[in-house]
Amino acid sequence: MNHKLISSFIKPEGIYFINHSLGCFSYEQELVKNEYFNSWKKKGGFAWEDWIPSISKYHESLSLLLNGKSKEFCYQNNISTGFIKILSSLPKRKQRKKILISDLEFPSIILILKKFIQNDYEIKIIKSKNGKVPFEFWEKELDMNTHIAVISHTTYSTSYKNSIYQIANKCKELDIFCLVDIAQSVGIVPIDLKKLNCDFIMGSCIKWLCGGSGAGFIWINEKINENLKNNSCGWFSLENIFTEDIEDFRLANSACKFLDGTPNILPMILATESIHKLMNIGIEEIYNLNQKYIDSLIHFFQNLKTITVNSPIEPNQRGGTLVVKSNNDKNLLDFLIKKNVYVDRKESYGIRISPHIYNTWDEIEQFKNIMSSYFE
Repeated sequence: MNHKLISSFIKPEGIYFINHSLGCFSYEQELVKNEYFNSWKKKGGFAWEDWIPSISKYHESLSLLLNGKSKEFCYQNNISTGFIKILSSLPKRKQRKKILISDLEFPSIILILKKFIQNDYEIKIIKSKNGKVPFEFWEKELDMNTHIAVISHTTYSTSYKNSIYQIANKCKELDIFCLVDIAQSVGIVPIDLKKLNCDFIMGSCIKWLCGGSGAGFIWINEKINENLKNNSCGWFSLENIFTEDIEDFRLANSACKFLDGTPNILPMILATESIHKLMNIGIEEIYNLNQKYIDSLIHFFQNLKTITVNSPIEPNQRGGTLVVKSNNDKNLLDFLIKKNVYVDRKESYGIRISPHIYNTWDEIEQFKNIMSSYFE
């Protein structure tokens, strides 16, 4: 394990277990941030010579991380804008009127579906059972009437890890578009796009990838890209972003056709740095340590008998977050915050705890002691 890389993350004082919300900044990101501003200060408008290549570098870093092709990635400011672009680009199919999603999805994803396409499609929400949506639940609903299935790799609610590889294969078998949301898994759960037979990915670097706000992305399978109609465009979606020929606008022959106006460069620079840093440590190594931490915490909570574990007990069914529920989560959260423990609470599910590679066994034990003191 590269301890020098790990030690360069800058953690707030206390026990930082809220990586499912915002990963920590690093000293290396401080350096590239300064380079960005120095270029601006010294070059003014000519700083674009340094900045524009940052887009392709960002896409390339994502391709290395997820085993895809850089031309299949497209920067987005956030997941919501990327999701809307994907939905609006889909070709209409007469008999395909059902959109499939589960009740464990992040609420804003369902909000977008209801806001933008409810009049044209039926939104079928699969009901979870005990914080899980087994493959059989999806298989039962996937049929020749389904237009697209929208699935989180790891749910924000219970950290349940969906069977995305099985679901994607079933979608392909029935000619159903398949979109996987990897916001809560990218950077902690290994993902291989070469093995994942889906059409779209959407994600963000703000959480486990420690990239900060503003660095989202979508991935478009190159096999279907040419059949998608881009309804949002701007000068960065063009094959030649500097063209002045108003009679011959040509969209990029890649996922970059889903860019629009001037992108936010600094978030891409920061995220690219953090992606390379985490890849040098190793996503598999990060995940394995995270799971050991979670196993230890689950064992502790099961012995404590005052907490219900709402995340899957089985390691192969969970992501990087442990969700637990007490008799009064609000009071427990207030207590933990006073003890300088960084966690959060989802009212319907419980307290979310997410240890990363820069957390330590000492912090795990300190956290257990703090929890024990609450129930004394």
